[in-house]
Amino acid sequence: MSQGDLFGGGRRQLPKKDYPRWRAMMSELVRAVARKLRFFTSDDVFEVAAERGVSTTRDLRAFGSIMTEAKKAGICRLADRAPVKSRRPSLHSSPREVWESLIWKGGKL
Repeated sequence: MSQGDLFGGGRRQLPKKDYPRWRAMMSELVRAVARKLRFFTSDDVFEVAAERGVSTTRDLRAFGSIMTEAKKAGICRLADRAPVKSRRPSLHSSPREVWESLIWKGGKL
């Protein structure tokens, strides 16, 4: 049994060469979530990614720079709210920043 089998073994991960494509896809998902949810966390974005079959990168810390880019692009900003516990089991209820959409239109994801 490998470490991957013990710790999140079923997760598909991208080869390094696909990283730019992953970044572009995740950036678009941030925009999509921000259009539909006034307040959101990274969990919301990753849930939509999973629903759409988007694989993960090896180091999910890379997602932080995507959120920073979204903030600079005027898509969202940090909300004036306390962080909330993550819904992703792999994150063990660690705190997630709450983002406020600046392009919110409502509707379904």
